Amino acid sequence: MYAPPFTITSEILHLVVKISEQIGALNVNMDKNASSSMQRKDWPNCETS
Repeated sequence: MYAPPFTITSEILHLVVKISEQIGALNVNMDKNASSSMQRKDWPNCETS
């Protein structure tokens, strides 16, 4: 019978959740930085009325 090398405990599950939240926050920050840098590139090309 197969026995897994570890057991998923509530502590491990909590760590996985914490890591996932941190990765999500990094992705949001990277998206914000990318969109703001794209906007800055467009500024010199903007025409004023």
